[in-house]
Amino acid sequence: MIVHLSTVHPRHDVRILVKEINSAKARLTQDVVLVVADAMGDDQINLRDGMIQVFDVGKSGFGRLGRIFVTSFRAFVRVRKLRPKLIHFHDPELLPAGFLFKLLGYKVIYDIHEDVPKQILSKYWLPMYSRRVVAVIVSLIEYGCSRCFDGLVVATPSIGRRFPSKKTICVQNYAIVDEMKVDDAAPYLQRESRLTYIGVISAGRGLIEIVKTLGALPTELNVRLNLAGYFSPDNYQDELSAMPGWSQIDYVGLANRAEVAKLLAAARIGLLLLHPLPNHLESQPVKLFEYMAAGLPVIASGFPLWRKIIGDEECGLLVDPVNVQEIVNAVVWLLEHPLEAMKMGERGKQAIVEKYSWENESDKLVGLYSRILGSDCIKTVAK
Repeated sequence: MIVHLSTVHPRHDVRILVKEINSAKARLTQDVVLVVADAMGDDQINLRDGMIQVFDVGKSGFGRLGRIFVTSFRAFVRVRKLRPKLIHFHDPELLPAGFLFKLLGYKVIYDIHEDVPKQILSKYWLPMYSRRVVAVIVSLIEYGCSRCFDGLVVATPSIGRRFPSKKTICVQNYAIVDEMKVDDAAPYLQRESRLTYIGVISAGRGLIEIVKTLGALPTELNVRLNLAGYFSPDNYQDELSAMPGWSQIDYVGLANRAEVAKLLAAARIGLLLLHPLPNHLESQPVKLFEYMAAGLPVIASGFPLWRKIIGDEECGLLVDPVNVQEIVNAVVWLLEHPLEAMKMGERGKQAIVEKYSWENESDKLVGLYSRILGSDCIKTVAK
């Protein structure tokens, strides 16, 4: 058995469930299960390649410290009962548990989704004076523990530079080629003037600027925004809903994968306006590749890495994410030049097929499992 373990991410996390677990289920002889702490109860999830058992250890009810200590302990006990051959965990707060698992003789993989030390520098709930000290401490713990694990999976090349190269593979968060396909989608040129943003709804993700943009657009364009995701912090909706542009937003809450595809199929533009925070500059958000896979032109922050992807593929426009007028100008240009916008979307979709597909990335993950568990863990049938 291979156990994927997370006490932070929900059971439907795209990278963990839809991509990594589904790929392992399809191509490995080992059973694959998921242990989470999202308080939704034990369940089975039907994926493309079969059923996945989910075990829920629940939330502690004592905030972040409770999650770090109480929930991590519950998860440790639950995983031990499953007696797996390999534990693939996804959260830095599980590093002590991962280290203990290794001491007990388990095979262990640490999956690093974010550059955690850089992420800490932007944590609003930590006092400003303590962030750099905490970031250094976490970096040392992360690097020290990682040296004893059997494998490390990083989401971007920049994260990978912090870890031992011999045991580190980069499995990038690219799109599944056909996942965003909707058979009955309206042709691009016949769609309403709709923008879309899907993901965490927070200040650092540029939501204030997005709402201000809606309020500043010419009324004759009749622009609306499809918004899906969760608010961080939970009361952030109160601040956004008080702004004039909020009346032009259709908020649908959390959306499953089929609903995400339909939201994108109804839009003309995908927005990705993350602020230039340390952890954002070299990130590769999955929504960028999903917008491209859906054939949407993208308006995105002009970070150097994104400039290379979006600029090289000519699949969108780059802006200063805190300059509302630049964002307004980009939206107006794409809406007033629909043929050019459609061609941008088509180029982005082709780039997904040729360069940025999950299908290629999954080979790396399966190869890592094979090196750790032995080549007989791979099914003999074609993927």
